[in-house]
Amino acid sequence: ILEMPQLLRFCTTDGKEILQFSQVVEDFNYYGATVDSLMAPKAIMQILQSLPVGRVAISAHIRDYFRERYQQESYLIVNGIDAGIWTPGPVPPLTARKRILTAGNPTRLLKGASDVRQAVAMLARNHPGWEIHLAIVSGEHVHGYPVDTTSLGFTTSLHCGLSPEEMRDQYLEADVYVNAAWYEGFGLPSVEAMSCGVPVV
Repeated sequence: ILEMPQLLRFCTTDGKEILQFSQVVEDFNYYGATVDSLMAPKAIMQILQSLPVGRVAISAHIRDYFRERYQQESYLIVNGIDAGIWTPGPVPPLTARKRILTAGNPTRLLKGASDVRQAVAMLARNHPGWEIHLAIVSGEHVHGYPVDTTSLGFTTSLHCGLSPEEMRDQYLEADVYVNAAWYEGFGLPSVEAMSCGVPVV
C-alpha cells in the first residue's frame, strides 16, 4: 500500500481497473510492543487504504474489514494450497520426545515467537521428563536470533528460506503446529499443517 501513490501517479490508468491484492490489513504490521498498539489506527494507512482503487481480499476477514472501515467492496479470492505437496505422512508413535513447530520471522513481535517460547518453557517445567524441541521456520532470513534455550528446559532450531518440500518435511516431523501470530490475514501455514495431518493450536 505504501507504493500505491507512486504507482497511480506514473502508470497509465485509462480504461483499466487498478486492484490492490490485500493479503493482510497492512497497518497491523506497524506497532510497538503491545497488541493495542498493533490494532491502533495509523493515519497514513487510513489515508492510503481509502484511495479509490479496487481490492482483492484473500479472506472474509479482510473483505469485511474494508467493507466496514472504508465502505469498499472487494473481490474475495481465498488462498489455496497444493494438495500434491501438503500431504500427510505416517503417524509417529507417541514418545517423550515432543517437537513443536511455529512459523514467522521471530524478530517480528507480530508473529508471536516470544509467546511460543514462554509457553514451551512452561510446558517444559510441567513435564520435566519430556524432551521438547521448538522448531521456528521463517520465510525471511534471520540473523542474530538466540536459539539457545537449554536453560529453559528445551532446545530450539531456526530454519529460514525453506522450499515448499522442505517446509512440508518440517510439518511432518512436528507433533503440533502453533500459530501464535497476534494477527493473520489468512494464516496459510495453519492450513498447510492441517493438510499434512498435523494438529494446529
